[in-house]
Amino acid sequence: MFRLPRPLACIAVVLASAQFATAAPSIQNVSPRGLQIGQPTLLTITGGDLGEGSQVTLDAPLATQVVKQAAGNQLQVEVTVANEASAGIYALRVTNDRGISNVLAIGVDSLPQRMFGEEIGERPAAFSGNLAGAQILRTKLTGKAGERLVIDLESRRLGAQLRPVIRLYDARGAQVAWSGRRRELQDDARVETVLPTDGNYTIELHDVVYRGANPGFFRLKVGDLQTADYAFPLGVTRGEQAKVAVDVVASAATDSATTPMASVDVTASAATLSPVALPNGGATWTGGRPRVVVSDHAELVEQTPSEGTQTLSPAPVAVSGRLSSAGEEDRYTLPVAPGAKLRIEVLADRVGSALDGVLMVRNEKGGQLARGDDQNGTADPMVEYTIPDKVEHVVLAVKDLISRGGDDFYYRLEVTDISHGDYGLTMDADRVNVATSGRQLLNLNIDRRGYEGPVELTFPGLPSDVQVAGNAISAGQTKALVTLSATGPAHSGVTHVVGMATVGEGDSSRGLRRNALAADQAAYSAQPWLRSELAVGVAASPATLTVNWSNAADADSLPLGGKLPVKLELVRGEQVTGKIRLRLLTTQIPPKKKEKKDDKEVEVDDVERTLRLEPEPVLAADATNADLNLIVPADLPDGPWGVVLVAELLSADEKNVVQSAYTAARRLATSR
Repeated sequence: MFRLPRPLACIAVVLASAQFATAAPSIQNVSPRGLQIGQPTLLTITGGDLGEGSQVTLDAPLATQVVKQAAGNQLQVEVTVANEASAGIYALRVTNDRGISNVLAIGVDSLPQRMFGEEIGERPAAFSGNLAGAQILRTKLTGKAGERLVIDLESRRLGAQLRPVIRLYDARGAQVAWSGRRRELQDDARVETVLPTDGNYTIELHDVVYRGANPGFFRLKVGDLQTADYAFPLGVTRGEQAKVAVDVVASAATDSATTPMASVDVTASAATLSPVALPNGGATWTGGRPRVVVSDHAELVEQTPSEGTQTLSPAPVAVSGRLSSAGEEDRYTLPVAPGAKLRIEVLADRVGSALDGVLMVRNEKGGQLARGDDQNGTADPMVEYTIPDKVEHVVLAVKDLISRGGDDFYYRLEVTDISHGDYGLTMDADRVNVATSGRQLLNLNIDRRGYEGPVELTFPGLPSDVQVAGNAISAGQTKALVTLSATGPAHSGVTHVVGMATVGEGDSSRGLRRNALAADQAAYSAQPWLRSELAVGVAASPATLTVNWSNAADADSLPLGGKLPVKLELVRGEQVTGKIRLRLLTTQIPPKKKEKKDDKEVEVDDVERTLRLEPEPVLAADATNADLNLIVPADLPDGPWGVVLVAELLSADEKNVVQSAYTAARRLATSR
C-alpha cells in the first residue's frame, strides 16, 4: 500500500527530482539520536538543501513539530512524538519543496534525551554521543545494592560503524559486568546486571580493538529498562492479523513470568518483513522493534506430538520452533511429490538466534538423504533436494551443531518448491521524485534462478495521478526500465515494487511473488524491511525539461533487420538553453564478440547486433523536436523489449550533463 509519511498527521509534502536544477535535501547527521514519546525534543539535523519549508517525516506518529531554523546546511526542529507511538528504531527523513532526503535511523522511546557527559543523574535516560579511534569514554553513576541496571548501547543499529564494548566498574575499579558485540543486537552491546553494593560505579565505552571507525555515534540507554529482541513465531501469513510473543529483557517492575503479546497487522501489507509494535505504555520500553517474515503460505508453530514428529502441510510451508533444551532435535514429516525439487532453509542466525543450525533430510525409516550446514555469510543451513521416485514423505530434522539449547535457540524452517525455478528483484534507488508533467526512471534487475518466464511489476496503492510505464520484465530478459510520471497535486508516500510470476501449469500453477530490494544501507541495520520500500513523491513545480514520443505508442514494433522511425518532442522551461544529447536505453544486454587488440583477443560489445540509435544525435540549443531511426538487429530475440529515450541537457562546453529527462518507457515487440 502507499503509506504517507508522518510530518504532523500525514501532511503531504512536495518532492523534487533530478529534473530540477535545485537539489533535493540530504541529511548526514542528527543530534540527539533519539526522540522522547510525548515530550518535545530539539533535533539538530545537518546536511544539504535544508532551507525554507523543510520538515521531518517519521514512520511513527508525530503530535507536533516546530521548525526553529531552516538554513542551507542545518535544520533545527522541535519534535514531539505522539503518545500512541510504540518504542523502537524508526526511519527519519527531511522533506521540502525540492524533494525528500535519504534515511537516518533514530531511536524512539519514553526516555529523557540527554547528551553524553561525565555523570549520569536521573535514570532511566538516554545519552547521545560519539566515539572514534582509540577513545575510551567514561561516565559515573550512583547505585543501590540490589538495583537492576541495564546499559544498552545503540550504535550499529542506528547506522554507525562502532564495534562497541561496555564495561561496568565499582568504586574500587573492579569489573562488575561487561558486554561485547551481541548478534541479536546487530553487533551492539548490552549489559544486564544487579548492582552488588551501594556506591559509585563507572561505565566505560570503547571500540573492541580501539580503532573505532567513523561514524561512531551512539545512544547509551541506562536504567531499569525493558527490551524485546525478537518475536515468536518468526513468520506470519499475509492477509492476517496475528498475535506474536515478544522476547523480553524485563524490568524489575515487570512480571517476568508473563510473556507480553504484540499485534502484527499484515491484512493489507505488501512487505515481506514487518516490524512488531512493542506493547504501548511503560516508561522503560526501548530498543529496536522485533520483526517477522510475511509470507503467502501457511506459517505454523512447533507442536509436541505424541509420536515425536509433527506433520506439516505440503510445500510451500514454514514452521517456527525452538530447541528448548540441550541435545534436542526437532523433527517434521513433510508430504512430498516424486520429482519435486525443494529448497529447505533455516532462518536463525540472521535474526539473532544463538542456534548454529544443522539441517537433515531423512526417509521415514531414519536414513539420511541430505544434510545442510552453514551458507555463505551465515550459520543458517540450506538444502536443495530433488525427491526420488516412489517417495511420498520425508522427515526434516533441525538441531544445533554442538547440541546446545535454550530459549534463545529459536528458528524458522521454510520449505519451498523450486521445481519451476525462482527469482529475485533489485532496484537502483530507494526513492523516486517526480516533477509535475515530468518523468523519472527506475531501473530494476532480475536474478533468475531457474525461472525464465515473464514477471509483472506492481506498485501497491500508488495514487491514480502517478502513472507507471514499462512495469514488466519479458521472458528471458534480465531487467526492466520503469518510468513514473505525475500530474499532481503535490504529495508523497511509500510503496513497494512487487513482482508476480506464475509457475507450474493447470491445477498445480501458483503465483511467485517477490519484492524488489534497494541496495543495503547502514540505516537499515535494525530496520531491514526498509530495503523493500520505495519513497515516491510528486512536486508542485513543473519539470523544466521534458521529452515525449510524438508517434503513437501502440502502433510501433521493432522490424527485425530494419529501422523504426522515432519522432520526439522537447519542451524546455524558461532559461533552459543549451544543446541536448539524445541517448537510447533498452533492456537488451549487448551481445559480445571477440576481436584482436594489440595482438590479444579481447571480448567487446557487438554493436551491429545491438539495438541502437544511428547516430546518437546532439540537438541544437533551440531544437524542439527530433526525427531519429532505431536500428534493429536481424537476430534480435523475441520481445517485448523495454525502450526509453533520454534527453541530456549539456553544459556550455558539452562535457557535462546538467539535466536529464526521459520519455515514457515503451515495451516493443519484434516483427518480421
